[in-house]
Amino acid sequence: MPSSPPVTDGLSVWLCSDTNVDLRPDNSLVSWAAADGAGVRAVSIGSSRPQWLSGEINGYPVIRFSGTQGLFLETGMIAQDSFTLIAIGRATGARAGGSPGLSGQKMLFYQDGSSALTHASVSLGVNGVGVYEFGSNEYPRAESGADGTCFCPLVVCYEGRLLNVYLCGSQIISDGSVSAQPVNAPHGIGGTGGIEGGFEGDIAEVLIYNRALTEMERQIVEQYLQSKYNCGSSLSSESSSSEESSSSSSEQSEWWSSESSSSSPWESSGDLSSSSESSSSSESSSSSESIDYPSWSSEISSESSSSSDESILSSEESLESSSSSEDSSSSSSEDSVWSSSEDTSSEESSSDSSSDSSSSSSSISYGPPPSSETSEESSQE
Repeated sequence: MPSSPPVTDGLSVWLCSDTNVDLRPDNSLVSWAAADGAGVRAVSIGSSRPQWLSGEINGYPVIRFSGTQGLFLETGMIAQDSFTLIAIGRATGARAGGSPGLSGQKMLFYQDGSSALTHASVSLGVNGVGVYEFGSNEYPRAESGADGTCFCPLVVCYEGRLLNVYLCGSQIISDGSVSAQPVNAPHGIGGTGGIEGGFEGDIAEVLIYNRALTEMERQIVEQYLQSKYNCGSSLSSESSSSEESSSSSSEQSEWWSSESSSSSPWESSGDLSSSSESSSSSESSSSSESIDYPSWSSEISSESSSSSDESILSSEESLESSSSSEDSSSSSSEDSVWSSSEDTSSEESSSDSSSDSSSSSSSISYGPPPSSETSEESSQE
């Protein structure tokens, strides 16, 4: 016996395609007993019988109808005016929408009525759903053009003759009018094979409650069926995976853009030696930031640091030989005056270094300018 549905209060009919099916050698269905072994049984009517096929939906079998077969529930009146019809399956044929129930209606639930009493009949096709109340009126009470090809729960809920229909968890019909005559729950499944036209498609499970389910109860039962038959979960998973992949690609793109931006200054320079010194100052001033650079960046930074150390030693020698000892602010002023009188290459190098230093988060104090001889040797190199 399969696991019971999460809502059993008022459950009058419960049929599962993998339990208590009586089959002929050709897998045609003779009868379909209640899943719990104690409820209502459905029997085939007529010479044509629906087929039982294994492993059609998430490993579960289905009962397949081709428009000329029907099942009838062996029971008296199930409920009147307030009841809930639930079936999980899919349609393979188109219904004659917008027309009276005389032909081509593809009845999933069906029973004829009279002017004094009617039974709800539900038409399901690849092109939509329709609800009929046969008696004084042969036209559909309400219908929707929803897609009937998806394998998901169809819920038809009558509450005091008010009608609401849900497909795949979404409401597709809401009719607040009240039926003119009492409405009974139907006894036919898959049609009768009569002029109205039987259902074309597959059914895996049927539940009929003798009362209207609450909104919460309906959702709980739908979730039970969707989980059992794995309806729609693959799409959700793929969407989530796609979003994660897109997010990852975006992060990688931003990182690479940052790397390209940080490496572009020294790549565009014509003098590798001068570029290394400039790059070294930039790397030193931005050392407080935590960025993972490629290995080649570490090597270049190391080489540039070496050049920078040599320059600092040279500056210290000049400082020792200098006769005047100035404070930090005075030295900076003389440094600025000295820079304006030097040759063009020295001025550009000093300007680049000063620009990089001013844009960083840390401040660096430079000593007095190197001696004229050191500057000339550096220029010759």
